[in-house]
Amino acid sequence: MRTLYKKSIAFVTSIIAVFSLYTASIHAAAVSSDPLDNMLMVTFTTDKQAYLKNEKVEMTIDISNPHVYAVENLEVNIKLPSNFTIESSDMPEELPRLSAGETVIYHATAKCNADTSLYELSTVEQKYNPIVENQNTSTIEKRTSSIDGSPVTGDNDVIVIACILGLSLLLAVKSGRFNKKTMCVVLCLLLSSNMLPICTNAMDITLETLETQISQDTITLTTSIKFGKNNCSINADVRFSYQIQDAINEFEIDTDEDGIPDIFEKQMGFDPNSKDTDGDGLLDLFEYSSGILSVTLTDTDGNGINDFDEDSDFDGLTNGKEQELGTNPCSSDSDGDTLTDSEEISGQNIYITNPMKIDTDDDGLTDDVELLFGTDPTNPRTDGQTLDSERRFWQSTSKNSMDEGLLESKNWLLPSVSGEVTGLLDNQISLKKDETLSFAENRSVVSDVVEINTTCTEPLRVSFQYDDDYADNLQGLTVVCYQDENLVPIDVKVDTTYRTISGDYIGDGYYFVMNVEGFLKSIGIDTMESISYPELSEKIIKKPDEEATETSEDIIEESAEEATETSEDIIKES
Repeated sequence: MRTLYKKSIAFVTSIIAVFSLYTASIHAAAVSSDPLDNMLMVTFTTDKQAYLKNEKVEMTIDISNPHVYAVENLEVNIKLPSNFTIESSDMPEELPRLSAGETVIYHATAKCNADTSLYELSTVEQKYNPIVENQNTSTIEKRTSSIDGSPVTGDNDVIVIACILGLSLLLAVKSGRFNKKTMCVVLCLLLSSNMLPICTNAMDITLETLETQISQDTITLTTSIKFGKNNCSINADVRFSYQIQDAINEFEIDTDEDGIPDIFEKQMGFDPNSKDTDGDGLLDLFEYSSGILSVTLTDTDGNGINDFDEDSDFDGLTNGKEQELGTNPCSSDSDGDTLTDSEEISGQNIYITNPMKIDTDDDGLTDDVELLFGTDPTNPRTDGQTLDSERRFWQSTSKNSMDEGLLESKNWLLPSVSGEVTGLLDNQISLKKDETLSFAENRSVVSDVVEINTTCTEPLRVSFQYDDDYADNLQGLTVVCYQDENLVPIDVKVDTTYRTISGDYIGDGYYFVMNVEGFLKSIGIDTMESISYPELSEKIIKKPDEEATETSEDIIEESAEEATETSEDIIKES
């Protein structure tokens, strides 16, 4: 049985080897087959929208080569529905090469033999733009590409390697030497051989054969046709080929040195000879990169304000000023530190910080956190000695550390964690409302059950703050932590000035406030009868100007000297 098990492992591993290596070789060929997106500008039009039976449909295909190199083997095919026939066409069977910047226009006439007297071509003009292909998918049916003469490296080697590995495994099993070391060796061989097809194929494309590599592309344009209740389509396939090295060289041409290759500028309708096509004072690259500003219009939104003087992100800085600073005209906070670009450069927060750098002084604290701590965001050692990120600051968690359940909770006790720690505590801790534990529904549990996890190593305190208008007694309330399937009561302190019930954080777990008396009674134990509640209440609920110096556990022990066991001992035993 054991031998059969080992043979099964060997067989499965061999199958995985063949599949993974073969997949890698296919992936390598696919990656290398289309190194650049080099498309022609193609327009497919008809003379009108509505046609009568037997009326001729005049079609025009306009093909432009925007590149600086020629394309070869140009071929155009029109595919019509079965009820159409082509009567005439001026397209030769073998079209000439299309030189750089050249445009050719071909015509074809088709006639519909349908019985329906009236039908419409829903789309009159179909135009392809390679830059916005994803925005115009209805126009382009498909685009295919391949490289002539590019070897799919590894196809045969994959089978050989897989067979060797498989046989090795079978021999190892048969000889009784199949162990962990054997498996490790096989896995290493799998991983290393998995890389061979990709690396080899990449070298074939980039090192030696680029000058002779030829890529073949196909553009398919589709026009939907509707006549009566029937729908069909007319397809136009444009095929061509080009030298890959020519395409690579073209991407290095940037006549106006604006950072946008000429080929893209031509395809997008920009001026390749001017850094500012529309003359609005904003560079083409700045406007194009913004995603919202037009490179060819001086007033993109048509509100009468020049794009240069517009404040697109409403941060108090014009687009012209954002271009000067290098900030993002589409975001009021370019570096994401919660401080607006305008606040950072104007010194509204006392300090002038870098709007493109989340941590201006590189001390490990972001600019907004430094302002929160009162340190200088432009000086890594505000005190002149210790790095700001290594100093400890007293702080409490904010709503940023809470999950949606706690934020939406209506419970009268609000949880938080505080301590003197390095860095921002909110970034090192999470508070989540838990509703999975069964005791969460116990009436003696008066707060939300809060799961607390932190990476902070400094001592912390867990607090629950009660509402301003809370007037009930706080006697008998304590904080409990559920850890490792144990309920651990925490020595708590009641602060009436800040209206909190708090205790030491003893590690990750589930924290909540519990009514001790109610909990003990729920399990049939009434140990609080000997405690004088009025006296206990008087000691716990201090006046606002008094500081709570005694913990609830100390008070309970003082008030119940005759009790044989404390409530904490009983909780632990229960």
